Amino acid sequence: MKTPLEQTTPLSSLVKGMIRVNHAGEFSAKRIYEGQLSMLQDPHSRALVQHMAAQEAVHLEKFSELCDKHHVPPTKLLPLWDTISYGLGVVSGALGPKAAMACTMAVEEVIETHYENQIKRLQDIQPSYEQTLQNTIGDCLADERDHHNLAKDENAEDLLGFSFLKKSLQVALKVAIGLSERT
Repeated sequence: MKTPLEQTTPLSSLVKGMIRVNHAGEFSAKRIYEGQLSMLQDPHSRALVQHMAAQEAVHLEKFSELCDKHHVPPTKLLPLWDTISYGLGVVSGALGPKAAMACTMAVEEVIETHYENQIKRLQDIQPSYEQTLQNTIGDCLADERDHHNLAKDENAEDLLGFSFLKKSLQVALKVAIGLSERT
C-alpha cells in the first residue's frame, strides 16, 4: 500500500513542496550563520551564533533525511541560496553583533509564521497526516522561536536602520520561500 506521499495527488505535491522549501531554508540558515562566524570576533556573539548554527545543522539533517526518504529533490535554486545566504551572513557579521542579531530576528519572524502555517495546513488536511513531518516542523519551530527571542534579548532592534533591514530581508525571504516550494 502506498503512503500519501507516494501517491500522485495534489496533496503529495503540497507536502513535497513543504519538505523542499524547509530543506532550502535550513540550508540557508546554516550558511547565514557560517558567514556570520567568519566575521564576528566577539566571543559572546560567536558563542550565540555557534549555538544557533548547531541547531540549524540538526534541522538541515532532518529535512535532508525527509528529502531522501520521500524522493524530494532539493530546490534547483540551492546554489543561488548558498551564495546569497553566506553573503548575507558575512555582511551582517562584518557590521557587528547587533547587525548579525537583527538579521536573525528578521529571518526568524518569517520562518516562525511559515512553519506555523505549514503545521496548520497539515492539520487541516487531517490531524494525524504526516505526523513525522508535523513533528519535525514543530521541533524546528520551537528552536526558531528561541533564536528570535535570543536575538531580541541581544537588543537587535537597537541597530540603526533595523526597521528597513527587517522589512527588506522579510520581503526577500518570502520571495525565496515561494520560489523554493515550486522549483
